[in-house]
Amino acid sequence: ANSVYRIGGDEFVAIYKGEFVENMNKEIEQLQSACENHHNEHFPLGIATGVADREESAVKEFSELVIIADKRMYENKMIK
Repeated sequence: ANSVYRIGGDEFVAIYKGEFVENMNKEIEQLQSACENHHNEHFPLGIATGVADREESAVKEFSELVIIADKRMYENKMIK
């Protein structure tokens, strides 16, 4: 990611631009794998992700992208 920001207790936003976008899904998969590898009954560890793409959603404001990604993250969380 170009930048990563903590926006809440356990919520983070990673911003990808240009050629870094190609790495995004790979990095998400690596994070999910790392959580699965370290998960145990005494220390449950998991991750829920939500992605929003400026071009895909045609929004102009960054805050709108965060809202879309947050909604998708909660949808992802409900599946797990």
